[in-house]
Amino acid sequence: MTTKEIGFSPWQRFFHDHIIRDEADYSRIAEYIEQNPAKWEDDCFYGL
Repeated sequence: MTTKEIGFSPWQRFFHDHIIRDEADYSRIAEYIEQNPAKWEDDCFYGL
């Protein structure tokens, strides 16, 4: 109903789910989350 009212879908089209299975997986994902903002300016979509 929301999509029809506003004329577009506010929901993210593509996403990636991942189940954290062990400590190494958790550490890798946590590091990505912590380090990612430092890379924003290098992203081709930054500032659009």
